[in-house]
Amino acid sequence: MTVVINYLSNNYSIVATDTRLTFNTNEYRDDIIKLRSLPIPLGFVAGVGFSTFLERYKDFMAFPISGAIDIKARLLEAARQIIIETPEHKFGVENSEVYVSWITNDGKNNYCKIGVMATQPAQKEDEIFYIKENTMHIAYPSKFPKEKIAEIEEKHLILNGNYLDLWAAINLVITIFRDISFESDGVSYLCHIGIQVLDGANIRKYIAIENVIRLIENPQKHFLELKLT
Repeated sequence: MTVVINYLSNNYSIVATDTRLTFNTNEYRDDIIKLRSLPIPLGFVAGVGFSTFLERYKDFMAFPISGAIDIKARLLEAARQIIIETPEHKFGVENSEVYVSWITNDGKNNYCKIGVMATQPAQKEDEIFYIKENTMHIAYPSKFPKEKIAEIEEKHLILNGNYLDLWAAINLVITIFRDISFESDGVSYLCHIGIQVLDGANIRKYIAIENVIRLIENPQKHFLELKLT
């Protein structure tokens, strides 16, 4: 199981995942990297679903893109290849979802985006769902109790639509991550976060991977700035 928490503002984006791989009820490992940094203007990519498909897509995204259509086209190509190689996993591929952050330009200004994409028939081939500005999007672990989802969203997502500065948003993301990890055996306490920031004309990327309790105690201590590629 996996959790992915996304938060988007006009000048920054946040993508956070756990690191747990569960083998059976009592066995797991917490060193699985599910979040990957991508070349500028891309930020980070993560996903939920069939891991072989997700990793193939992340590999495809390691090369420069020509635009949003290219981001979705690579997803469809990764899905096509995996279904040909392992047709028994078609259902898993079609029920996976990926999240990609990047910086785009409307002809006048740069701004941040996070796209949510799937290969299932409900989403058209060239369609990308964009997270709205100043809004959080949470992909909960499978079988996470509906009453807990309602509790988390009632407690934390009341601020959706209102601008938060970067550190307020980071604190909100890691607090929600903590609440989910405490309730789910399939989610690690280790939180992996990628942040892309527009700083005037400059682009900056930061990453942290740390126990969520230590992150909450002192988040600024754990973030490292990435060298841009």
